[in-house]
Amino acid sequence: MNEDELQNYLGRKLPLLSAREMAQALLEIKVLLGTRTILIHTQHWALTYGQNAERLENALMGGIALAGTRYRFGDDFTLEQYASTRALPSVENGASFARDLKALLGTKVCCLPSKRVMEQNVTTIGLGDAFVGGFLSSLSDGGVVYREKG
Repeated sequence: MNEDELQNYLGRKLPLLSAREMAQALLEIKVLLGTRTILIHTQHWALTYGQNAERLENALMGGIALAGTRYRFGDDFTLEQYASTRALPSVENGASFARDLKALLGTKVCCLPSKRVMEQNVTTIGLGDAFVGGFLSSLSDGGVVYREKG
């Protein structure tokens, strides 16, 4: 889900760069929905929270990279442009948030910062769909990453 969907579920606006408040929100949404793992993506970061969260790191990066590439280049982009987006540095506020959230929640969370995009003429429609496409594509590239124990 995106930050708007998270805030709608919880009935309040959330400070997306406050690790303490977002940690509390993650606890609440996981209980509310009753799922093993939550996936949330924002303009600053993307994360998984819950069971096997860290095993989904590559999929998170795939989602961030594809959404960032769509943002930069629109519908018509090349594999080289995708690779260049993946290689961009992270946004500092997202990186700081990810470190702080990891310190609070440990292995229950995997949080990656968004990429620092400098383009001015960008595409904003369809970024959530692009994120999900990149996430799912990376799951299939890596084989089975979400397997029941036992």
